[in-house]
Amino acid sequence: MISRFRQKWKNAFLRRLSLLFALTLIPSGMILHEWLQTHLGADFSRGHTLALSGFLALLAWAFVELRLRKLTRELTQLHRQNNLLNKTFQHMPDHLAVIDRDYRVQACNWQGIFSHVAKEKRLNCALCYETFYPGQNTLCETCHVRDVFANGQPTNRIKHTQEHGYLEIRSFPLFNNEGLIDAVVEQASNVTQRIETERALRESERKLQAILHSINDPIRVVDKDLNIIWANEAAYKIFGEVLLSKKCCALYELDMTGFKHSSCPTKAALTDGNPHQHILTVSSVKGDVHTFKTSSNVIEWDQQQHPTAVLEVFWDITEIKQAESALRRSETLFRTVVESSKDAMVAIDKNGHITLFNPGAERIFGHSKKEILNLPVERLMPDDYHLAHSQNIRSFFAGSKPPMAMGKTLEFQGLRKNSETFPAELSLSEGRVGGERFVLAVIRDITERKLIEQQLIHQANYDSLTGLPNRTLILDRLKQAIVFEQRHGQHLVVILLDLDNFKSVNDTLGHDGGNLLLKEVACRLSATMRNTDTVGRLYGDEFIMVLRDVNSTEGVMRRVRKLVQSFEQPFSIAGNELLTSVSVGIAMFPKDGSCGDELLKKADTAMYESKKKGKNCFSFFAPSMEESILQRMKQEKLLQQAVINRSFHLHYQPRIETASGRIIGLEALLRWTPEGADPIPPDQFVPILEETGWIKEVGEWILETVCRTARAWQEMGLPTIRVWVNISGKQFLEKDLFEKTERILDNTGLAPYYLGLELTESVLMQDVEVHIAKLEQLKKLGLLISLDDFGTGYSSLSYLKRFPIDEIKIDRSFVDGLLVDENDTAIVHTILAMAKSLGLRVVAEGVETPCQRDFLTDHLCDEMQGYLFSKPVPPESIAALLASGNGYLLPCSLALQKDSTTLMSL
Repeated sequence: MISRFRQKWKNAFLRRLSLLFALTLIPSGMILHEWLQTHLGADFSRGHTLALSGFLALLAWAFVELRLRKLTRELTQLHRQNNLLNKTFQHMPDHLAVIDRDYRVQACNWQGIFSHVAKEKRLNCALCYETFYPGQNTLCETCHVRDVFANGQPTNRIKHTQEHGYLEIRSFPLFNNEGLIDAVVEQASNVTQRIETERALRESERKLQAILHSINDPIRVVDKDLNIIWANEAAYKIFGEVLLSKKCCALYELDMTGFKHSSCPTKAALTDGNPHQHILTVSSVKGDVHTFKTSSNVIEWDQQQHPTAVLEVFWDITEIKQAESALRRSETLFRTVVESSKDAMVAIDKNGHITLFNPGAERIFGHSKKEILNLPVERLMPDDYHLAHSQNIRSFFAGSKPPMAMGKTLEFQGLRKNSETFPAELSLSEGRVGGERFVLAVIRDITERKLIEQQLIHQANYDSLTGLPNRTLILDRLKQAIVFEQRHGQHLVVILLDLDNFKSVNDTLGHDGGNLLLKEVACRLSATMRNTDTVGRLYGDEFIMVLRDVNSTEGVMRRVRKLVQSFEQPFSIAGNELLTSVSVGIAMFPKDGSCGDELLKKADTAMYESKKKGKNCFSFFAPSMEESILQRMKQEKLLQQAVINRSFHLHYQPRIETASGRIIGLEALLRWTPEGADPIPPDQFVPILEETGWIKEVGEWILETVCRTARAWQEMGLPTIRVWVNISGKQFLEKDLFEKTERILDNTGLAPYYLGLELTESVLMQDVEVHIAKLEQLKKLGLLISLDDFGTGYSSLSYLKRFPIDEIKIDRSFVDGLLVDENDTAIVHTILAMAKSLGLRVVAEGVETPCQRDFLTDHLCDEMQGYLFSKPVPPESIAALLASGNGYLLPCSLALQKDSTTLMSL
């Protein structure tokens, strides 16, 4: 706008310049006329003067006109240039504004970020902040114009706005002729895209750096002077910072394979600009050796296209080299395995011919390698296999049949050179040598294994001792028989047989004698069976018989009576004649059950009924029998709860010294009274504890309770006497019995001298050597050991003298027969004499009459125990007895009178 005003003024001035010049020439002409007239005289007339003046005026006009035209051309050119500059100013894409010291807009192109300002608001000399920021009444907080006016220096700043994004605002001063700042030009450019591009570039660079640093292979960048200007973390980790601070060739000079400077890939790449590779073997900073495949590639050139930077990448091929080495070792090992393998290894080509035949194959098939190579593989199999095998081979190599046998283990019949067939195990795998496929067959002679499998099958289904079918096979045959009999509407019978008192046979003759008896029983049972019947052994001394096609109950009874009668004949065992009886239980199909397990359970119930009847008899199953079984199960459940809650109590029965009549010991006896019920006799619940194994927990509780009670009596000041505890067979067999006993004595504070353990003969005779060692260990604690129920088991003087025991207890069954049965009397007399000769004390249990007492006293029995002196009584009664003093030392008159049993009232 300013330039247009100035141009208009200049044009008006030039138009009036000629008139002005003419007006100035008239007075000038008159002055000249007077001068000429003065100097030229009268000859110079007024006409001459006017003519001269006109000429001069014309000359002046012509000069002015020429000057005007020249000025017009110059002004036109300036106008054109001004228009061009003005258009350039107006069409600049960035915002441009000229602002004076009063912060008023002198000129603006209204482009860029302020192109949206309405035309009516685009006024010159308006305040900049009101023009560019409507509604703002003061200068911006950061005013670039103010800063330029203040210091005279241009500014360049980046500003972010919600509306326009990132703006680059440049402000520079305009100076007048005096060198003062007349105005400030402000340029605003939207650089959002540039900022975002730079940010994306930095992010990309960061990601690239992260990627390069995350690569496990070392990477370096080397400049034209062979300096390492960058390396990733893997390079620092493997080569170390010291090595990376040197020239790049310092690493190659460590090459263990012998580095040559002429082969440096980095120098070569900087020389010709092409990629170069190298195999490098060096030691890392940790001392382990790495082999790298290096690649050097030029990544930067100068203006003359000379390489200036090289990227080096080190691929760690250590594992590949190791794998190659391992492969070579594997090949050697494979050859060694093939040659040394006991299995046959046979390779077959696409024609079905043998191309590999190892020594194992020579041994198994009997052919030599020389005579079998390149012959058809069918030579190694019977004729029955030839056709199918040749077809499979052709189909496999032709690709028309999938290799179904590959990777599997198959069985087939092999053919030896002598035409003998044998069972073999075959596994096939596919291989390739060069471009040729082959099949490798690994063949194993399993003749021996097949024999073992047959033996295992026999062992799995037949009892190893008797050779009879075992429980598994019996149940399978029973299942088949039930299906058959059910289809034909017939009956069958399941008979369960158990030897009576077999434990006594084991105790008397030992396990070997018991096994011989079981074999003889198996033979005798088999002799009574028909071909259609089955006899087997379940376990222990229990046998089972399955009778098929049974027509009536009477027929079953005749068969069973015959069976029972067969046991009336004695068995000859190790030169001894032995009589034994059987208890038999019978269940019938379909009356008593529809499946094998149910029939077996019913027969077992009937067999236990025969045991209850007194043994040596048979019983048919009846529903009422299950009631007793349920009763036992109920008792077991109550007993289990009693074990958990320790709902037992102990009674103590005094042991009397024969010579003085004093109470010198107490035997602890277990008692159980279920809640809301009568006391249960020990002979009813103790066997259940033994069968279930709960006796171990209860036995430990008994031992601890007895020791704690005895120690409490001592602390009460009562006379100190020894307490005796019965140790069950399962409790004695525990490995930590010694540790438990020692711990209980330590916890209760009872001295070991006041504790005695009672064990039965049958327990000790199961594993004599081990039990002797365990007894000696217990003796070292200071305990006393008593051999209970002596005479009822397998009594052997050779073992008895080796047992580290202190006393033996004569079983009550012999004491009952004293002076009544000559044999019992002789046995008691013998036991007393034998014990004295071995230096052992003797305790007689079950003494109930004065006659028994007198006999034992006369024959120097050390101690007696029985109802003649006292029943087992609660611990508080024992404490009262010991505290009274009278009961502790029995009067002689009481010891000699039958009325001494008054102690039973305690």
